[in-house]
Amino acid sequence: MDPKQEEIFYLCAPNRQIAESSPYYEAFKSKNKEVLFLYTQLDDFVMNNLQEYKKKKILSVESNAAKSALKKYDIDTEEKDAGAAKLSKEELKELAQWMKEVLVGKVSSITESDRLVGSPAIIVDHESASMRRMMKYVDPTRAPELPKQQLEINGKHAIIKGLATLRTTNPTLATLVTEQVYDNALIAAGLLDDARIILPRINDLLTNAMKNTTE
Repeated sequence: MDPKQEEIFYLCAPNRQIAESSPYYEAFKSKNKEVLFLYTQLDDFVMNNLQEYKKKKILSVESNAAKSALKKYDIDTEEKDAGAAKLSKEELKELAQWMKEVLVGKVSSITESDRLVGSPAIIVDHESASMRRMMKYVDPTRAPELPKQQLEINGKHAIIKGLATLRTTNPTLATLVTEQVYDNALIAAGLLDDARIILPRINDLLTNAMKNTTE
């Protein structure tokens, strides 16, 4: 990595393909920052305890600490953002409030993301998925309950921009989309224990998509 890079960033994922497509990797890739990919559950435990190597902090790309560190390497960020159409601050605030009501009991906060490039939303500052799986492996009967999560949304993404309108024109469909966006973020964070629970909603979304196509 660049010798001037002051941190060692890492990402835990089942394999390289999933790591490269992770929304947490987007900002680091766009800024050409090296990220260490790790593939076993034990790796996250090791890195959390190692914390530093050769006076360089070791940070998970999923952490707020990594997000803060990455801001030091911003190049022409304002110019890039200026050319990207996105929701206004007021529109984002209103949408976030509406989404929070839809996801009541599931999220503690919904804020605008400044790290996403091509994904609509991510879970931030969450417990390690690897640690959660290890705890479940040690005692499957006492899997920890998923706490309320902090969600960041991308005001430039087509899904989020569409939701700002859809929530008033078709609130039922907007609710389905919001729930799916949240569950997709849980999947990206490795926090959704059983993805089969979202299949009925996906079928409803596909039915709506087919209906709109044939009309």
